[in-house]
Amino acid sequence: MPGADDTLSRIIWNTLEALRIVWVMVAPLMPASSREALSRLGANPDEIGADALRWGVLAAGAPVRVTDPIFPRIDAATYMPASPASASIISSKSICASPKCVPPKRWRSRRS
Repeated sequence: MPGADDTLSRIIWNTLEALRIVWVMVAPLMPASSREALSRLGANPDEIGADALRWGVLAAGAPVRVTDPIFPRIDAATYMPASPASASIISSKSICASPKCVPPKRWRSRRS
């Protein structure tokens, strides 16, 4: 199919450009993470001002650096206690440990 490579390249570039703009907007809240993400996208991590919010700033053909995740997956068992009581609390989406505790109406299934 002629032009399929060009179409795919445009889709990938548009996705990367959108991600670049998202990381520029997130920069005031997570400066270190946004700098890392922008450098991985091939964008200048020092350009996080209003001019960086324009569409089309990312250079075409900029190399994308693939490394470890910026937000690595955590092992829930490390942070969650393994007691049966906590498992029942988590499964019922209740925030109290008392057996008399009733979850809010929006958490109940339609059958309850």
